[in-house]
Amino acid sequence: MNSDTAIDCRRIGNRIERTRCKQNAARELSRNWIKRLAFGPEKSNAELVQIWLSIFAVNWRQLPNPSWLNRQIDTIEKFQFGTYPELLGNILKEPAILHSLNGFQNHRNNPNENLGREVLELFSIGEGNYSEEDVKQVALALTGFRLNKNNEVVIVPRRNDPGPHTILGKKANFDVVSLATWLGKQQSTSNYISKRVWRRFIGIDPSQERVTKFATNWYMNDLSLPWLYTNLRKQPEAIQCAELGLRLLDPINVVAKSLKLIGSQHPSAFQLAFSIQSLMGQPPFAPPSVKGWPYGEQWLTSRWMAARKRGLLRLLADEEVWDSRSLPLELKSDLVPFPPINLKLPVKPSRENIALLFSDPSWQFSGPIKI
Repeated sequence: MNSDTAIDCRRIGNRIERTRCKQNAARELSRNWIKRLAFGPEKSNAELVQIWLSIFAVNWRQLPNPSWLNRQIDTIEKFQFGTYPELLGNILKEPAILHSLNGFQNHRNNPNENLGREVLELFSIGEGNYSEEDVKQVALALTGFRLNKNNEVVIVPRRNDPGPHTILGKKANFDVVSLATWLGKQQSTSNYISKRVWRRFIGIDPSQERVTKFATNWYMNDLSLPWLYTNLRKQPEAIQCAELGLRLLDPINVVAKSLKLIGSQHPSAFQLAFSIQSLMGQPPFAPPSVKGWPYGEQWLTSRWMAARKRGLLRLLADEEVWDSRSLPLELKSDLVPFPPINLKLPVKPSRENIALLFSDPSWQFSGPIKI
C-alpha cells in the first residue's frame, strides 16, 4: 500500500477541514485494506499483516495523519518474513507508532516513558519482566525522534540521549536497532511474542507449558519469523483447528470473506464494509487500546454476534452491491470449515442461499491462517 501521494492533513489550517481530511483519509485507508484482504493477490500475507497490526496497535483517531498507517503496513510487509528484532526495530521508526505512544515528545531533558513502557510490556518481554529503571532507560534510548519537512522520521542529536544506558543488566549506547536486537535476546521476548501471535494465528490461548516449549525452540532459531509461522501450523492445536475449524474470525475477516464471495467491488460495498465492521465491534483501524483487538472467544457476545448477522445481511441486501456481484457457479462445501446448519452444500448461489450461509455459525469460523 503506497502512501507517497497521501494528503498531509497536518498542513490544513482550518480545524473543520483538517478533521474532514482525517476522516476521508481513514475511510480511504479502510477501503484499500478491506479490498486487499478480500481481493488481493496475496490474501494470506494480508491476513498475516492484520495479525501484526493488532500487535502493533494504533488507532487512526490518535494520528494527525491516518495515512501514516499505510507506511506501517508497508513496513510490516517488508519485514514480516525476517526476524522479530528486525521487524520491531523498523516498526519503532514508524511515525504512526511513535506519535500514538508519545515518541515524538520524548526528549533527553524531559523523557516521556510511554513509548519505553509499551516497548517492554507489549512488544517484547511482557509485564512483570522489567523494572521501572528499565522503563526509564529504554525511554532515554528512544529519545530524539522527530519528523522532518519531508515527513521522514529522523533522530535530532540535541534531543537524543546517546547513553550509555543500562537495560536489563546490559550497559551500552543503545539506539533503536541495538535495543531491538538486545530485547530479542531475552527468553521472555520469545515467550511473550510467540504467545501473542499464537492466539491470533490459531485462535486460542496455548497452555503455559506448551508456549514455553514452543518459545524455547523459537528462541533457538533466532526469532526467525518464517520459522514461527511454519511451526505454528505444525502444533497439535493448529492441526485440530484446521480439522475442525475452531478459529472464530475477527469481524474484518468475516467482512472480507463475505465481500469475496459476493464478488462486488462497487464503492457501496466498501462503504458498507466500513460501517458494518463498527457495528460488529471492530471499527476499522480503531483498536480499543494499545493491547489491540479481542480475539477468538472474546468476540462471543450476544450483541456482537447478532451484529455480525445483521451486518452481512445488510451488505447482501444492498441493490448496488448485488447488481455488481460476481458469484461462483455454486456454493461449495469448502467455503466453510464444517457443515452448515441452515443449508446443505453444494447449492446454487442464490441471494436466499447466500443469506442462509451468512446467517450460519459455520461462516464465522476458519482454520489457522495460511501462509
